[in-house]
Amino acid sequence: MTLWYEENKNYAPHIEACCGGKPGISEAIDEQYRQRSPITHIENMKDVNLSVHHGRFDKSVPYIHTLNLANKLEEHQPSRFFFEIFDGGHEIHYDRAFNWFDNFVNVSDSTAKELTK
Repeated sequence: MTLWYEENKNYAPHIEACCGGKPGISEAIDEQYRQRSPITHIENMKDVNLSVHHGRFDKSVPYIHTLNLANKLEEHQPSRFFFEIFDGGHEIHYDRAFNWFDNFVNVSDSTAKELTK
């Protein structure tokens, strides 16, 4: 989070508001930055269904952050992990993510229809 804070001044005020101030002001604030960073929780991610997509032209969050997360997660040998960098920006590709998750869910058509009502 600290690196993203330093790289994207448009988001910096929002990050400060969430974390209680600028990084480096106090150990308590620095801990907020650590706890809000996904890389801090990498050990907990290895056993969950995780699908990560990032646009390589994203101007809000550089894709290198997500690439670093994916590389770190791979060190922990995740059981169900999909990662892609696509030609796009800061957008969500719901279809890709939901199609991937469908592979891990055993839901009948009738149950699925009930969930969408």
